[in-house]
Amino acid sequence: MVAVPLQSAAHADETSPSPGTTTVTPALATTSPARVTSSTVQAGLTGASTADCLDYANDFDPSVSNISPGPAIAPYTSEPAAVDAWFNTTDVEERGIYNPNDQRPWKFAQQFARLLCYSAPNADITAAYYFFRATNNSNTDEFNRPESDSETVFRVLQWLAQNRNVKTEVLLDNTNTCTTNAANETCTNIMTPTARAALEKRFAQIPGSTVTYCINGCFNTARYGVYPYAIEHEKFITVSDTVFPGSGAGTHPLVISTSANLARSQIRNYRQEASEIYDDQTAWQLFSQRFKGMQDCALNSCAYLGSSTVYNTDNPDLATTPPNPLGLIQEDDRRIWVDPILRHTTDAGRGTSITFSPGRNADVNSFDVYVNQFDNVDCGTDAKIRVAMFKLTDAKADKMAATLKSLTSRGCDVKMLMTSEAGQTIISTSVRNTLTAAGVDFKCAVDGMHTKLILIGPESGNLGSVLTGTENMSVAGQLYNEEHVIAFDARKATGATRTAIRAVYDDYQHEWFELSRGASKSNCGAK
Repeated sequence: MVAVPLQSAAHADETSPSPGTTTVTPALATTSPARVTSSTVQAGLTGASTADCLDYANDFDPSVSNISPGPAIAPYTSEPAAVDAWFNTTDVEERGIYNPNDQRPWKFAQQFARLLCYSAPNADITAAYYFFRATNNSNTDEFNRPESDSETVFRVLQWLAQNRNVKTEVLLDNTNTCTTNAANETCTNIMTPTARAALEKRFAQIPGSTVTYCINGCFNTARYGVYPYAIEHEKFITVSDTVFPGSGAGTHPLVISTSANLARSQIRNYRQEASEIYDDQTAWQLFSQRFKGMQDCALNSCAYLGSSTVYNTDNPDLATTPPNPLGLIQEDDRRIWVDPILRHTTDAGRGTSITFSPGRNADVNSFDVYVNQFDNVDCGTDAKIRVAMFKLTDAKADKMAATLKSLTSRGCDVKMLMTSEAGQTIISTSVRNTLTAAGVDFKCAVDGMHTKLILIGPESGNLGSVLTGTENMSVAGQLYNEEHVIAFDARKATGATRTAIRAVYDDYQHEWFELSRGASKSNCGAK
């Protein structure tokens, strides 16, 4: 397993303003409010090797970028495991949770670059995230906050475009943060105009790349100044084909899922994790199609999904409606395209399933992937339940507390970690009291913790399940935002994939233990 990398500035992620947001003003009047496209991809391929890509990813010029090279990036000597995981724990231990004087890229970000360097010639890369940040050397404030972690990845994307004709498409959120419709209210976006300008300037240097923005979520057709509020909260990367040593003939796609946005404020200030899924054709297809659907909604008002007719999910004639490419339906009460399938299974023998949000509102609990998973636990077999979650909201706390209490009453050993007071979202008094009243064993970590993790397995051993992704325990995460949860189940996997999942389960168990060191209820900072 990869033992890897968290940096600075205020944490902007995971906040959900109240209903009634005002219309978003495009951050850059000189560009399309939805998409920015760079120059055409170069037609010819060079003879540059993957080793050159790895070197280029780390080849910063301090006189230009104010960034020093980080640790060398090791090449792969064989294919990666079917499933793998890495964390920023190593960097936190080596360099501390916050060190603005050391601008070298972190190993956590370097692992993203390392994997991407093996993209095949003419491959397609998609990346859907809440936000990115890039260094802007023309602005003093931005120059003094160099984004070396992001730049490590951006350099790889540029190298791939120039040397392997690889095309990169990016989807980001640009929802405003207004909380009322007051006439004089000042609105901001998750990326300020300066930050967005810096990002677009950087992607303009990556041939063939595009950057598209969702506003009020992608699948939410109630776009401006109205309830419901939503965000495009995804954090995944897909690669259509890779060329790792020994990979052989055929296509070998790659999916990366992470809790961290591509910004030093995320990677170095908060405990984060990432997972890799290699050579799973269905997983790649699900995520890449998901990207295309979100992108089309941002650009073409969801024309890709078919008719603009608003479907009533209680309508018995719904089954006669022609299916759209993503299999989504639109709920008329919320004006949101939702995924009616709770879990999409991937390739045979992989033991992997994927849940996408926003999900159905018909039965909010049965379509909650976390509640559903907990309700189906056999405590005689899987007695050990460990949860590490950035956010548990007031609206979700009652049901989650009851579910965790039920697990305890059935004989399960349940322990829950949440983020410390260092996190922007403070655990409310209501949530704290609800968990306490239910007898849930909960604590808050010492550091800010952006993790979304559930482990379900036996008291000893690693033949269990890992749930990870982007979705917090919140109503917004389940019913409004674009999110995903991946479940890796060792018992449902076979062969080398089962071995890989068991190793990942061990890695996540160790990470949960590391997060729990020094954890206490006093760290929760309830107000």
